[in-house]
Amino acid sequence: MEQHLGFRRGEEVDGLLTLHTPAELGHTVYVREAGGFWPAAGGTGTLHHVAFRAADADHEQAILKAVTAQGLQASDVREHGYFQSIYFTEPGGSILEVATDGPGFGADEDPAHLGERLVLPPELEHRQGEIEVVMPHISLPDEERRPSRDLGWVHRYVPGTSGRTLLLLHGTGGNELDLLPLGRELDPGAHLLSVRGRSLEEGAPRFFRRFSATRYDQAHLISEADALADFVRDAAQLYGLDAKQVYAVGYSNGANIALATLLQQPGALAGAALLRPVLALEAPPSPDLSGKRVLVLSGERDPYGPYGQGIVPLLQRSSAAVSETRLPAGHELTQTDVNLTREWLTE
Repeated sequence: MEQHLGFRRGEEVDGLLTLHTPAELGHTVYVREAGGFWPAAGGTGTLHHVAFRAADADHEQAILKAVTAQGLQASDVREHGYFQSIYFTEPGGSILEVATDGPGFGADEDPAHLGERLVLPPELEHRQGEIEVVMPHISLPDEERRPSRDLGWVHRYVPGTSGRTLLLLHGTGGNELDLLPLGRELDPGAHLLSVRGRSLEEGAPRFFRRFSATRYDQAHLISEADALADFVRDAAQLYGLDAKQVYAVGYSNGANIALATLLQQPGALAGAALLRPVLALEAPPSPDLSGKRVLVLSGERDPYGPYGQGIVPLLQRSSAAVSETRLPAGHELTQTDVNLTREWLTE
């Protein structure tokens, strides 16, 4: 570092060496000599590399030439769009990067509006929608709306352009991110409201407790179905959604809570797409579901399939408009599920 990166040795206190450079940022590095360990290697809890700034491309080239001449393993100059870098391995095995400042983020954005939109490399631009929906959600402080934003459920809201909202409900072990790409594929213009189940089974999120693979805690199931209906109403008010156009899309355990919510609180949903559902309610009510559209997609090889056989007759007795398809599949989802659900939503 002293020889190639422009740092100068400072004082050493208790084995901690201080290195300085006149740069405005990143001007001090502290190095502790720690011998007796095996060489640096990647893995959980370790740093991949440490980056330093080069004044310009010529300075970077000079460093590359110097470290190569010294016999250190170094990369070629790598172009990252907003800057270019070289990487080399110091004698202890750690990777050091030297990067230029330019051309900077103003290369393809107005500097006055940086960070207002997601900019992707050209090779990923065709996946813009898929990537955006799983990006971490960042909210600016909003004193009027912030106190009720969690609504009692961990969730993700992704705004859309149409009047419809898809309530996305994951399967056992999933979370609020799992079905976001599916939701965007099903309806590119819909608002997406994706919810994480509040029951944990050996650390795996579910929407209600169970006693066995096919026996469920009825009181908890009904309570969570009612709570989910309240969440939908509150979320519609918070995010300005049309509460009459919320359609549930649930897979497996998510399909089961969607069905229970539709039966317990039919006013909360306009309809539901149930992907690999079972009838979890032991004494299901028979509400008036006139005007409610329901899609049921089951798998012919699904081991849980027999436990869902009573769903369609129950919905038909409740006057729901039911569409059912049995697919040559197991419990897993297929592209046919995606295609049929998309077609059903556009009917």
